[in-house]
Amino acid sequence: NFDQRSLRLNFEISLIVYDQAFCTQLKQLTTSYLKRSQIINRIGWERRPRWRRLLENTAHLASPLL
Repeated sequence: NFDQRSLRLNFEISLIVYDQAFCTQLKQLTTSYLKRSQIINRIGWERRPRWRRLLENTAHLASPLL
């Protein structure tokens, strides 16, 4: 993960999974996330509403507690 919490606290681990069924489910889940995602360019990011920025900043303050 390249989020702020991971970059600052680095509480990540690696996992190797050999179960084919689990790997298939994980691949399906990842694919579903990609289908629902959208590309955000710099201009779109800078134009996001103020309420969204406020929400993001509030969540950022609470991130060490999560």
